[in-house]
Amino acid sequence: MKQLVIYTSLTGNTKTFVDYLISKSKNDVDVGDFSTDISSYNRIAIGTYTWGNGNIPRKMKKFLIENKDNFKDKEIFLFGSGNSVYPKFCGAVNGMKIITTDCGASIIGEFKFEQRFNPEELTNEDHNLLNNIITKWNG
Repeated sequence: MKQLVIYTSLTGNTKTFVDYLISKSKNDVDVGDFSTDISSYNRIAIGTYTWGNGNIPRKMKKFLIENKDNFKDKEIFLFGSGNSVYPKFCGAVNGMKIITTDCGASIIGEFKFEQRFNPEELTNEDHNLLNNIITKWNG
């Protein structure tokens, strides 16, 4: 099972989550950038911060659109950081879900977190949700 993580991080919050995800992964995980060919990967984790009022950052949106033909039958884990003072908390995750599912991907989980990710500060509910998603991610 080939796994890939693609993410963008403006202040390091999303990268902190990526480091955690990789530490919990039971398989080898490649970390790619926006030029990575995703066609040979079975599972892809895609993460970003939310820009403005619930928007996907430009580079990430461009990547998703350019790879629309490569998402068919992929298992996707979506994650993102945001600030809950805004009405569309982690709205970029919602937008990425629309794009990837419209392209034929299967979402194995989505996880949204408040700014800097710290697993010790998760509620029991969020901790259980994340553990279930990571179990699916590990296959």
